[in-house]
Amino acid sequence: FKLEDKLIHQENSLRTSKFHTAISFMGNGRLITTTHTTSPSPNHPTWMPYEYANHQWEGYPGSDILIYDPATGVVENKGTISPYDTVYGGTYCPKTGDYFCTTWMRGTGYVYNVHTGERRCLGQVSDTATSRTFLCSDGHIYGSTYSGKLFRYNSDIRDIEYLDADIGDLMRHAREKDGVLYITTGPCSVPGRGQMLFAYDMKTGEVRKIGRPVPKIDYSGELPDVFFNAYGMDFDSKGRLWYGCMTYTSQIKYAGVRLFMWDFLNGKDPVDLGFLGTEKRTLSITAEFNIYDDV
Repeated sequence: FKLEDKLIHQENSLRTSKFHTAISFMGNGRLITTTHTTSPSPNHPTWMPYEYANHQWEGYPGSDILIYDPATGVVENKGTISPYDTVYGGTYCPKTGDYFCTTWMRGTGYVYNVHTGERRCLGQVSDTATSRTFLCSDGHIYGSTYSGKLFRYNSDIRDIEYLDADIGDLMRHAREKDGVLYITTGPCSVPGRGQMLFAYDMKTGEVRKIGRPVPKIDYSGELPDVFFNAYGMDFDSKGRLWYGCMTYTSQIKYAGVRLFMWDFLNGKDPVDLGFLGTEKRTLSITAEFNIYDDV
């Protein structure tokens, strides 16, 4: 479907450009997601979301909630959930029917219930920008503040619950295995921040630092000019973690994705398997990384 046919935008406002990491499966074949902006207004020389955050006509109107049924092709727009802010991460809770999402600019939490149509603002859940959210086996949805304080949307009380756990930086991606949530940190293109793998035991609340996903960088130049962001990961049947790392340099922001495999559960170091792509083209971002039957 054409996204522009499902939205109403001001002529000069910041543009919706993608769904980002807010796509969530509802269990009945349908998908729920929110729109996101990384595109400028026609009047702006570049993307300027913060400069026009409160501008009535040229700012971003807000993220819309869309429900899509691939079987029928029907797309429903449920309206704007985050006025003058853009949703980054969003996750559906099958237990309650709540879709919990957080915004990038202000770190605000919102909830939309698919059964009743109720929408709630939970206020500012992060000190500033937020990223991904993840539904875990305990039925709660996990995320973090920009500075690394872990929280969860508790499906029992249907509200934010801050945990006695800190990972020191923004949660970038996470995967649960055997009751442990493995978390990579590090925001977009900010050298020197994050880039660490942590293990959060959901039963005991203990946080352990595993190590750096990219311990040694193969690059001819000054190390501070290069930044790898582990983004998108999954475990195979042998417990090995596979992930893609976006590469940033002082010359090129998106310099390709390198594929890594890390068997840290058996005490081994990360293995760099090279760039993902062909001789002519490489991937620039691996926002999602899923393994099914070891493929």
